[in-house]
This record gives sequence, structure tokens and C-alpha cells, in this order.
Amino acid sequence: MKNFSRYDFLHKAFFDENILSSPLMSIKRNYFKKIYPLPPSSCIYQDYKMHVELLALGDIKLIKDRLVKYRRTYDKKSISAESEITNSRHKAEIFNLLDSFLKINDVELLKKYLKRRYNK
Repeated sequence: MKNFSRYDFLHKAFFDENILSSPLMSIKRNYFKKIYPLPPSSCIYQDYKMHVELLALGDIKLIKDRLVKYRRTYDKKSISAESEITNSRHKAEIFNLLDSFLKINDVELLKKYLKRRYNK
């Protein structure tokens, strides 16, 4: 994965999708204390919310080495597999995720990641 800037990650997270993965993530202790505990009501978007809140705090670094093989199953048994229940969770949790973006108090940061979309 390309090492995007913090603004690129926030832009992608807000307008498109979460492109970060949490397995094997390492977080500085002072950042960890600021974002945890995550809301227990969040199941589908918990990682996504964590990524947005970490990006609001500062830059992230990605390493190029593949350290873990991430396995996906298609048997629809995972907690986030497409189902009627999951679709209900999405509808209920999306507002909690969007609140993470609203918590960003840094107006210049907001302008930078929103700028490209609205200056077209």
C-alpha cells in the first residue's frame, strides 16, 4: 500500500472507504489512551472509527513488509458478512462513525482533507 499522507487517508475514509487494516497495528500509548475504550455498541465500524480517531491525532506510518496473511472467508459466517442483521448494524452504527469525523477540532485539517472534493 502506498504511504499516503494523513489528509489522503482521511479523505479516502470520509468519501470512499476504510483502507486501513487493524491486525498487527501498533499504536503509541498516548494515542491509545485518547481513543479507548471504543464504544461497545460498535461492531461493524469499530476499526474504521479507531482509524479516523487516530488520523485526527496525527500521522501514521505503514511498513511495506507483509507480516500477516489475512484470511477472508466467504461462507457468510463472520460478524460482518452480508446479512439482514449486518445491514441493520450498518444503519445503526454509521452515525457513530460519522461522529468521529465531527470530533476533529482542527479546522485546517478538515479543510485539507475536504478541499480536493469541493475544489473540483
